[in-house]
Amino acid sequence: MPLIQGSSEKNIHENIKKLIGEGYKRKQAVAIAYSEAEKAKSKEDQEQSKPYNYKNSCMSAPPKETQQFPYL
Repeated sequence: MPLIQGSSEKNIHENIKKLIGEGYKRKQAVAIAYSEAEKAKSKEDQEQSKPYNYKNSCMSAPPKETQQFPYL
């Protein structure tokens, strides 16, 4: 069965219990559970640090005239 997603201590402990119940050794179950928690944590960090890209912004239109190059 799939493990619980998330990086909280509660999720890690539940995953360890589930893995030991499936027959994994204790050390291996702990390693797998913490590995899965690290993956979930890195996904959360990537979502939070993702910059927003506003394509339809009012500031995206070029100015009609510049001071240095009036022909542009």
